[in-house]
Amino acid sequence: MILVLYNAVNQQVVVESIQPGQDWTTHLTIPVTLANGDVLGARALADGSVRVYRNGVLIGATLTTSFFANRGGRIGV
Repeated sequence: MILVLYNAVNQQVVVESIQPGQDWTTHLTIPVTLANGDVLGARALADGSVRVYRNGVLIGATLTTSFFANRGGRIGV
């Protein structure tokens, strides 16, 4: 699973992943303050990389691991 979250207390967006039988791995931490009305978006690509957007503007990108490459998936848990 790939997780993209906004931590309002620390004012950062975090990209993490977990694979079966392993612990969570943090791939990217982006210092950012979201305001009311801002839209946080993320896109997981077929190569296992993740792009993070604020209001449609790219604010960060990272590679996860090859485990996620070409796996498909669904949004949500």
